[in-house]
Amino acid sequence: MSTQGKGSRSGLPDFLIIGPPRTGTTSLHFQLANHVGVQPPVFLHGLRSKELHFFDVNYLAGIEWYMQHFPQPKTDKLYFESTPDYIFDPKVPWRIQKWMPDCKFIVSLRNPVDRAWSEYYFYWMPLYGMSIENLYDSIDIVTEDMPEVKKIPMTDKSYHRLLQGGLYAKMLERWFGIFESEQFCILKSEDFYADPKSTIHQLCEFLGISRMTLDKYEMFDPLKNVRGAEYPACPRILKEQLEHFYKPYNDKLKDMIGVKWND
Repeated sequence: MSTQGKGSRSGLPDFLIIGPPRTGTTSLHFQLANHVGVQPPVFLHGLRSKELHFFDVNYLAGIEWYMQHFPQPKTDKLYFESTPDYIFDPKVPWRIQKWMPDCKFIVSLRNPVDRAWSEYYFYWMPLYGMSIENLYDSIDIVTEDMPEVKKIPMTDKSYHRLLQGGLYAKMLERWFGIFESEQFCILKSEDFYADPKSTIHQLCEFLGISRMTLDKYEMFDPLKNVRGAEYPACPRILKEQLEHFYKPYNDKLKDMIGVKWND
């Protein structure tokens, strides 16, 4: 499939970082944004973020609204944006396929137990008062067949989204049914954290741009960079229950794309 698709001709993104949340997507975004051959969004009204949320939250704003965030006419740079929630919403891949069928996708996968605890401590607990008991309850309720719940927590059921965010095989099956496998670069967050230089080189090769070596590879975490806080460790019993919950889904992911975490 051509790497110069509808997106590159029309001023839409050539590639997207689609998530999931709490897997290092912010660090990936801002490191790639240092490359002379790529163009992140130009934000309107002085707003600064890596996320446009067009294909999930802002789709009714229209494609012209989306294109306003990228220089027009199209330059020779690769355009991109990073919205980690894209991977989760079943409507998103179909919407992207309509406008950007040749788009490339970067997916960063983290041990789902660590990802769930990170999202709980960063998002659900401080912003919406989710308790450890809510998390334990979700372990007994969430299944692969359960429809995806909305992020805005109108009821306790919304908390189930926290665990659903680690059902990687289910999400990837949806995307693989619409796009070709060569359009995806799937990374392990743990590898990125351990050796960011090699990961960035891998992404440059995937995107067809020259290798970039940075003087410093900044790892951005809102808790540590903004709030100055460190994560507490996940309680042992909760960690064991989460490991048991995710095991069949991790086994499916291993069979599907070969990605695994140490047992």
